[in-house]
Amino acid sequence: MIEERKYQNVHFVGVGGVGLSRVAKYFILQKKNVSGSDLAANEFTKQLENLGLKFSIGHAAQNLPAACDLLVYSLAIPLDNPEIVAAKERGVEILSHFDVLGRISKAFKTIAVAGTNGKSTTTSLIGLIMEEAGLDPTVFVGSAVAAWHGNLRVGKSNFLVVEADELKRQFLELSPFALALTNVEVDHLDYYKDLNDIFSAFKELISKVPPEGFIAYNKDDLGSLTVMEQIKHPRIVSFGRSSGSVKLLKVAHGPQKQDIEISIRGKKEKFQLKIPGLFNVYNALAAIAVSADLGIPFDTVRLVLEKFTGIWRRFQILGTYQNALVISDYGHHPTALLDTVLAAKEFYPGKRILLVFQPHQQARTRALYREFLENISLAAPSGIILAEIYDVAGRESGNEPAVSSRDMMLEVSKTRTDTYYAPDRLHALELMKQHAEEFDIILVMGAGDIYLAAEALFPK
Repeated sequence: MIEERKYQNVHFVGVGGVGLSRVAKYFILQKKNVSGSDLAANEFTKQLENLGLKFSIGHAAQNLPAACDLLVYSLAIPLDNPEIVAAKERGVEILSHFDVLGRISKAFKTIAVAGTNGKSTTTSLIGLIMEEAGLDPTVFVGSAVAAWHGNLRVGKSNFLVVEADELKRQFLELSPFALALTNVEVDHLDYYKDLNDIFSAFKELISKVPPEGFIAYNKDDLGSLTVMEQIKHPRIVSFGRSSGSVKLLKVAHGPQKQDIEISIRGKKEKFQLKIPGLFNVYNALAAIAVSADLGIPFDTVRLVLEKFTGIWRRFQILGTYQNALVISDYGHHPTALLDTVLAAKEFYPGKRILLVFQPHQQARTRALYREFLENISLAAPSGIILAEIYDVAGRESGNEPAVSSRDMMLEVSKTRTDTYYAPDRLHALELMKQHAEEFDIILVMGAGDIYLAAEALFPK
């Protein structure tokens, strides 16, 4: 548990990240003196500065305030960072992002949302449904939710909903009362040995759910089934086409809508989604399963689902540029890439789609290279711009051979001619401008900085 009196002056290294900024905001709202640094300002740091953050651009020992009880850092920050080194020399307590979230979670009845894909949307939906039901939760989400003006909602109840990130097993710091498991696939192979190692981490997280809590999982996902096959717990609910708890009966795709019929413990219900893709249907099913176990009436759930239009960088519609609809999406895993392009085709049938994709991290691209190529082929957009891989500080070993998006472009170009390579996001922006009139939709995808190229089409 975070000791309120012990930590009055808190410094954040990497405060501009979507994950760490929500924790900084939480401390500011707890009336702490909060400072932080990052390589550049962004919308998150600007919001935090408006709330009282003392912000420094760049990393330097002098950024650490004279009065500092705690330094919190993102896992993207190397441990030889000058501010972390200075904190060690001064004897300041140092905790990672999820060390802090773990301590916070001990003070709440925590609902953790885990999985390779879909965590942010599912976390947002659960939080919004609980809010509508009057349960007044605190919610930490890895995106921005318009209704909460950012990535944090602070409630007054003892409920906490938190996105549980499997990176480097950091979600094991959490103390979950309940868990929603969206799916489990291969990812983060710069840390995990293989898929079995990933399974072991999820199993360890699930084992932390107490008997009085509950577990909701995707029964149609092979990875989730593998993780759950030896789990013994008195309260397990499932969702999917093959599930008896929350069963998917029908999905009818229409232009910019999905009509869905389900069965909840034998009772049929219908609702509509304004967000695309079967993956979002499963995100909704996860939220429904959690809500049902919390005793929330389905009429309340339906109300939230039907007015939900998505979150930041999750199929986010930015506007129209030269008659092309521009959509920004965070998807960076091969499955997310394929599912999102197919979702766009379902939502906008017959439209010409330009996919602008920026792979995220050398190690991920290298490990999943063939899967990326296969899914780009299966997705079959009308045109493709492949931006150079976004390197992540502190995540590259330097011992493996480098891979480039240009290599990927050359492979894709063997079977099609409408493929372009951009050495950086500025070149991607110019290519988008150059070819926009040839397409109806520009779908910009990646977890790096490619979203800035999409947003640059609409200067403020």
